[in-house]
Amino acid sequence: MKIKVRATRTCQWLSTHHNVWRGLGLLAAIALAGCSSTPPTDTANTTNAKSSVKQLLDAAHSSSVEQRAPYLRDAAALSLQQNDIPQTERILQELDALKLAGKESAQRRVLHARLQLKQHQPELALTTLQDRQFLQDVAQMPAREQIDVSLLRAQALLETRNYFGGAQELVFVDPLLNDSERRQNHQKIWRALLDLSPTDIDRYRSKTDNQQLRGWLELAAIATRNSSDAARQTQLADWLRQWGSHPAAQDLPSDLAKLRNNRTPPPIASTTTTEQPKQVALLLPLTGKLAAFGLAVRDGYMSAWYDNQKRGGHPPPVHFYDTDSVSDIVPLYQQAISEGAGLVIGPLEKQQVAQLYQQNLPVPTLALNRFESNSPAAANLYQFSLAAEDETAQIADIAAQENHHSALIVVPEDEVKSRELQTFEQRWRQRGGSVGAIAGYRDQQNMSQTIRAALNIPRSEARAKELESIINRNIEFTPHRRQDIDMVFILAKPAQARVIKPLLDFYYASDLTVYATSRIYSGYPIPSLDRDIDKVRFTEMPFVVQTSELKQQILSTQPQSKNYLRLYAMGIDSFNLCPRLLAKSPNDGALAGQTGQLTISAENVLQRESLLAVMRSGNLQAIAITESPEASTPPPLLQQQPGQQQTGALPQPIIAEPAAADAAGNDE
Repeated sequence: MKIKVRATRTCQWLSTHHNVWRGLGLLAAIALAGCSSTPPTDTANTTNAKSSVKQLLDAAHSSSVEQRAPYLRDAAALSLQQNDIPQTERILQELDALKLAGKESAQRRVLHARLQLKQHQPELALTTLQDRQFLQDVAQMPAREQIDVSLLRAQALLETRNYFGGAQELVFVDPLLNDSERRQNHQKIWRALLDLSPTDIDRYRSKTDNQQLRGWLELAAIATRNSSDAARQTQLADWLRQWGSHPAAQDLPSDLAKLRNNRTPPPIASTTTTEQPKQVALLLPLTGKLAAFGLAVRDGYMSAWYDNQKRGGHPPPVHFYDTDSVSDIVPLYQQAISEGAGLVIGPLEKQQVAQLYQQNLPVPTLALNRFESNSPAAANLYQFSLAAEDETAQIADIAAQENHHSALIVVPEDEVKSRELQTFEQRWRQRGGSVGAIAGYRDQQNMSQTIRAALNIPRSEARAKELESIINRNIEFTPHRRQDIDMVFILAKPAQARVIKPLLDFYYASDLTVYATSRIYSGYPIPSLDRDIDKVRFTEMPFVVQTSELKQQILSTQPQSKNYLRLYAMGIDSFNLCPRLLAKSPNDGALAGQTGQLTISAENVLQRESLLAVMRSGNLQAIAITESPEASTPPPLLQQQPGQQQTGALPQPIIAEPAAADAAGNDE
């Protein structure tokens, strides 16, 4: 009875939103299928849910050709869920040979699309999902499966960086989802829209005639504008008055929800400059060995300052203080305060941050590094760093979300006990992952031997030789890598990474997903070299990945800035954080910054979430995080029971002797 009521509501929604669905044959078919009747249940659904892939294959091969497809389909889905790519490909070849038609052919193509997404080939997945015959066959699938096809297509669009297309698909299918699914769907829509530039948001906002989508774009425009919290709070209130019945109004994105709940306007709510600090002090190394870094932060800050002024803002004046050769930062800090600073940005060096850590700081102070201590920091001290461990923790989260379980870690030998690796390993285990091996390399000369040993290639070769000695004849043999790992995490500089990825491919690990931090990328494109790290998925700043008017202006006027883009981004975010630091509740909400999505913890530490990027043909592209099978795969006839994760102590690193044949290169 509940199904009939839900189908009726779907039909009513469709009839009142006819223009939205014009030309969307796939989704119209979904609604019509839901309006007609309850989808039939396959008889194979009664099969024991604990059956393994082997049992499913045995059942398929013992069945007649006409009855084989459901078993093969579920075996492929289960194998894909287990990340066994080669086995999935073999099963799909068997399915292809059956020459299926109608609904079964569409289900087969969906599995191909899911495999292509798992292999990070979203363009191929889109081609599969847009095939003309497939679009005809989809109409014969149950309504629920058609909805899943639309969600799968949205995922493929997002992974090709078509953020607007992906968001559009998610908005159109949203009314057909249940309440729990809609909450997750809204999060995906929001993430997709935040990946658009403010210029793109305005452009799409002016063109779309779909009211639901326009409401989302209006909301995204508020979140991405370079405005004070007070201005955004006013804009949000206006949006809620205009879009009170919009789906997002009932469940605002968390950053905007916090902004709405902050009823007391922050101190700089007025547009007058009297409520802003008289001036801002930048404490940075402007000479000496760290001058290039300090100047990049300064120039990034001033680029945002001038951009704000050009747009009609009234940013407070800035005074610069050179921290080079200062043994104690406190007197220089006090000088800046005595000269009228109402807000301080800096210092950049960790030792100088430590000197301010427990001082009495009379004004908000944004330190551009992080000092770790068991003691609480000064009340007015905020710590903003580009700490590598933040990225390693995020990679662990992403790999877990993408349904990986056991990792091979490739890391310089002298960093086996580094904070970055310890952070990754701790977060990875918290997410249920295990570490199969750590390959610690001394230099590029011995990378080959180290990776070869970590993948158990020598053991595979030894078994082949043993077999040859037993049968007393030569055999054709291809070594096999270990099968207990399903991903690789590497810590490496660009030159090292360009050797590691080809070595993984050479030693039969090309099917493994490889993750890294932004450390593997120089920050600017070198396609002829970067193609060697194709398919590596890594964290990177929005400022580095995306194109913006401000970035183009900086690159055109200061060509050397390409070497320090991340520090320019830090300077820009330092400027944009100023209103937040002066607010009564600076910890409320997130800032879509140039260094990443920024939030302020209860301890006044800036936490940064980067974008996920991938190298394709030597070119950097932002991509969406792949949904786990539990979230996005339609339930197969046989469901896999969740297995227990491997536990135990961190494995000892594999340190190989230098291999003379490997080529060396300079680190970047």
